[in-house]
Amino acid sequence: MSSTYLWNDALVQVKPFVKNIPTTVMDVQVADQTNAAIWRAYPWRWAQATLTSASSALALVQGQQDYGIGTLTGAGYYQLLRVRISRTDVTPWIVREKDITNWLSPNLETQGSVDSIKALCYEPISSGLRLDCAASVPSGTTYQIDGEYWFKPIKILSIIHI
Repeated sequence: MSSTYLWNDALVQVKPFVKNIPTTVMDVQVADQTNAAIWRAYPWRWAQATLTSASSALALVQGQQDYGIGTLTGAGYYQLLRVRISRTDVTPWIVREKDITNWLSPNLETQGSVDSIKALCYEPISSGLRLDCAASVPSGTTYQIDGEYWFKPIKILSIIHI
């Protein structure tokens, strides 16, 4: 059976340990810092979202290496967790998991397909994904980037004192 706790519940429990010193000035800041520490300790299921563009799935485009991603949460991107490239014009889809790296250099002179693209990375300057080479998308085929990312902790701005 699940239950719901408020940040105020945690603060009430802590009051005896700080000898009932008034902490209301710091309550929001402490709750926000605690929330951020818990959020970043592990990629909890509730802190993950699916990769998309601003409008839909991330479709690979012929000769393109960088792809912008949108965030479904509004909280922003924190870390890439899993990424794969899927060929969607065949049944069943051909799906290949890809390595995640910290950085990839621009490489538009080499082109790759679902099997020859080996890695992707998050590019913070462009707020998007970069393939290890440009995509090769022959006519009649469609590829898309699938995966999950860990989004930033939601900022706590106020606490309801009961």
